[in-house]
Amino acid sequence: MLKRWMAGDVPTIALAAGYSRANTSPVLKLFLSLLVELAAAEYAVLELGAA
Repeated sequence: MLKRWMAGDVPTIALAAGYSRANTSPVLKLFLSLLVELAAAEYAVLELGAA
């Protein structure tokens, strides 16, 4: 998995993820942690833009 921040005006999409809490896959845990990180970064951008 790779993520890169894009410069300038970037397109946005809605994202949803469904998973079973019984799934203990390390890959799933990494994926979910990246989603949380990206969501937190987006929230921070929105908060800074509103100030």
